[in-house]
Amino acid sequence: MKLPSFVYLFQKASKPLTFRMLTTILKPQFSSEGSNKNTVEKKVYAAFLRYLREVASKCSQLQSP
Repeated sequence: MKLPSFVYLFQKASKPLTFRMLTTILKPQFSSEGSNKNTVEKKVYAAFLRYLREVASKCSQLQSP
């Protein structure tokens, strides 16, 4: 099984990596609905999205004139 390559994410590109692009690339695969694992996974993913939004807003503030 060949895993996807993310090398292009770390190369200088004409377009910066945005919140939307990153969340499109990283699709979560949660455990079955209703399980304890699923509840924890969704909480962790929600925290991850909050973190990404915070970082994205700080990056956009740095780039603004």
